[in-house]
Amino acid sequence: MITITTTFTIIITMTFTTFTIITTMIFITFTTIITMTFTAFTIIIITFTIFTIIITITFTTITIITTMIFTIIITITFTTFTIIITMTFTTFTIIITRTFTIITIIITRTFTIIITMMFTTITIITITFTTITTIFT
Repeated sequence: MITITTTFTIIITMTFTTFTIITTMIFITFTTIITMTFTAFTIIIITFTIFTIIITITFTTITIITTMIFTIIITITFTTFTIIITMTFTTFTIIITRTFTIITIIITRTFTIIITMMFTTITIITITFTTITTIFT
């Protein structure tokens, strides 16, 4: 009788021990699978975050550089056009002013010469009449 009881005790003990070992192994396996899955998802999310940051920084840098280049080009173009327009108007102003000055000088000298010639002619005529009058008197 002792042997049967001992045998049953050993069988029951071994069964429970085996069941406990199998249950523990299944639990450890599922825990490991779940932990590895969450770790993988975390690594994927971190990778996507890093890629998003890199893409954002790249596009921001490209946008800033493009904006700076276009701003510099537009500024240089408008500055050049402003300088060209200013120089053109300045040149035209100088040409017009000099032209009017030269015309004024020519008109003034011409009138001065004409008036001087008129007075000289009048003086010559007066001298001539005076001489003729003196001769005939």
